[in-house]
Amino acid sequence: MTEELLSLEALLLARAWLYELFHKALGGAPTAELLELASSQATEDAADEYARPGNGMAELAALARGLRGRLGREELVERCAGEYNRLLVGLGRPGAPLWESAYSGEGALFGDGVFSVRKALAARGLRPKRRGSVPEDHASLLAGFMADSARRCLSALDCERAEEVARLLEEDATFASEHLGGWLCEAASLAGDGVFYPQMIAGLASLASADVTFAREGAAWLREAADGGRVLDGELPDEAREAFGSLRRELDRLAALRLPFLDEMELEPISANAIP
Repeated sequence: MTEELLSLEALLLARAWLYELFHKALGGAPTAELLELASSQATEDAADEYARPGNGMAELAALARGLRGRLGREELVERCAGEYNRLLVGLGRPGAPLWESAYSGEGALFGDGVFSVRKALAARGLRPKRRGSVPEDHASLLAGFMADSARRCLSALDCERAEEVARLLEEDATFASEHLGGWLCEAASLAGDGVFYPQMIAGLASLASADVTFAREGAAWLREAADGGRVLDGELPDEAREAFGSLRRELDRLAALRLPFLDEMELEPISANAIP
């Protein structure tokens, strides 16, 4: 069981890191700290955890390595800011719109996908902080939802609640397959060439596709383990415990990162006395 737990926790941490990174990167304006975290060893390692031949995650790991050699150069932040303004903000219509409804053929800013996402958010007790300012099916909000779920999975794993982890993974697989699919590939194609944002859009598409497979397989393994009477109480090696602890501290740093304009993409709990 220890070896399986090691693999499971490594992937759960990797998905938490990557979804949080995509939430930040696609939601706020670039800063030197964002680029530092995007190019960190944690990003490279997380992408490598998911990398399989042809699934696009090796390219994300390569991006992290490539950016690392350019950190500290002011021109990198400036180029990324130019990409952000051209692709994600734009004058009138962004170069690569990052909300699902833009690719549905509905021609609406708030399409049917928004209501489906809104329902999924409410089921988890969440809503956007700035409701109505951006559509709920924006890529940053979707990644933020998945990041929140990934952290819930880790908390449930820490408490040895295998059934809860399995349920969350099953729900995540459904959500990702419904809302983080082909439209992101189309957005990445529209983004064209660049140094950061086209790769971030393509990276989220690759992660979501790979994560659907992992989430389904992970949930099936957890249910099989529970049915067989096995529990999630294996002792991890000291080296793994230290590595996971270090990554969790880095994850806390990433989650606490504040970027210009990111507030529009943040989620918050629905309070008991909130006005719907």
